[in-house]
Amino acid sequence: MVRFGQAVVGAPGAGKSTYAKAIFNHILGQNKDVAIINLDPAVSFPEATVDICTLVEHADVMEELELGPNGALVYCMELLLENIDWLLAEIEKIPKSSYLVFDFPGQAELYSVHDCVEKLVFQLQKNHIRLCAVYFTEARHAANAHHFTAALLATLSSMLRLALPAVNVLSKLDVAPRLAARLEVFTEPVDLERFFIDSSDDECDNEQTGRKRIKSRRRRIRERVSAQLADVATSYGLVRFHPLVVTDEKLLQVVLSHANSAIGMKIGDEDLLLAANRDATFEFMGSTAFAQEEYIDKFHERS
Repeated sequence: MVRFGQAVVGAPGAGKSTYAKAIFNHILGQNKDVAIINLDPAVSFPEATVDICTLVEHADVMEELELGPNGALVYCMELLLENIDWLLAEIEKIPKSSYLVFDFPGQAELYSVHDCVEKLVFQLQKNHIRLCAVYFTEARHAANAHHFTAALLATLSSMLRLALPAVNVLSKLDVAPRLAARLEVFTEPVDLERFFIDSSDDECDNEQTGRKRIKSRRRRIRERVSAQLADVATSYGLVRFHPLVVTDEKLLQVVLSHANSAIGMKIGDEDLLLAANRDATFEFMGSTAFAQEEYIDKFHERS
């Protein structure tokens, strides 16, 4: 029997564990079975049905093997991979009707240098667990076009390595600083390069000092490189973001609906995506406009 769920990934502090708890309660509120599987050995997760900390704890590895935080995390994930039978046996104990929410660690090394997460995802898929990757990016990155482009490239890199159906989330909108542009520019990032200065239109003033001219030249080079990277990241249309505030049930439902759509989730003859869409009050662009007005505009009116 095929099982369905989400692989929640993203940088540390992006709100993954908070989302896992929120989507857990949201799905429970729809009278559906759901379970959290915590795969981050550095995070305590009392709500988790299956917890990697039962197998190995990050702090213990750091102390006993005298490893740093990242080295200990890689060790824990490799140990989990070696004990994949334990993980699969624990998942097997969960009712077959349960929606599975996997909370993954966020350190970039696990997705850019090491392949333990890739291999772990492969083993889950091999055992008939169909996952949608939900990638988290903090909305604060959208306050600066350079930072957002870097976050966009990191997301794209992880998407390509894990090779899972994907839903991308722009999180923590309710506490984000002022964005570089309106929200829809970042939820549908198709022309980010226009935010970078065209160096051909930014000639140096002849009266500038030599040091200022060097700084200006360096800035123009940085802007040009950033614009080219932004063009690479957006030209294929692979990354679009759904706005999210985890306390907002409407925005949670939009993310859940698109995640279910990505994996074609069905139970019997009932298409759960259709059921989810009946519950949702707006489509994707509606959620973007709603988040702009309800959270970003109001936040800055108060501040």
